[in-house]
Amino acid sequence: MKNHFLSYASLMGLSLLALISFWSFRSIQPSEESEFMTIVVREDADSRSLIAHISINGKSFLQEELAINTYAHQGDYDFNPIIKLIIEYQRGGWKIVSSSMDTEKVNADKNEVLCYFFLERKKPQTQKK
Repeated sequence: MKNHFLSYASLMGLSLLALISFWSFRSIQPSEESEFMTIVVREDADSRSLIAHISINGKSFLQEELAINTYAHQGDYDFNPIIKLIIEYQRGGWKIVSSSMDTEKVNADKNEVLCYFFLERKKPQTQKK
């Protein structure tokens, strides 16, 4: 009887874990009212500038140089140009869904910084005449 109860409790625990995992890891459901954007900012190790690679709604792509020689003047961890770019998009209605930062080894002496942002906003309403 005790063994049977443990099997039942284990099965219920696994079922609950599967249900929580399903809700936690479900993907964002695209809708007609939403637009999506990815921004990947890369530090160019040679020129010491920040380059933003921006994809919007799966339809357009652009590159924007955020700063030239920023680090020579402000220090190695001055990411103010990235913050200014994100604030500019937030003023346009974009909200950060997720973000992350990583480094990539260029050679034995250098690492490049990579910043990732995923943004979403409601589509702007077009005015009807």
